[in-house]
Amino acid sequence: MYPIVDALWRPTSGEDFKFLHLPVQSGDDRILEAMRREYNVAQFEEIVHAFRRAYPRITLSTDVIVGFPER
Repeated sequence: MYPIVDALWRPTSGEDFKFLHLPVQSGDDRILEAMRREYNVAQFEEIVHAFRRAYPRITLSTDVIVGFPER
C-alpha cells in the first residue's frame, strides 16, 4: 500500500491494544497540494479503511492541525 502502512502491519497475538493515531492536516486536496503534502484525501481514507478492515475494533485518534505552514 504505502511504506508507512506496510511498516505497521504485523501479526498480533490478539492481546494487543489496537490503536492508531493519524494527524489530519486538511480534508481538501487543493490545500494539501499547496502545503506540498505527498498524499491526498482519498489516500488518507484508504489507509483508515485498510486498518478498519484489518482491525474492525481499532481505536482511531487524530490531531487537527490548524493553520497553513509558511515555507
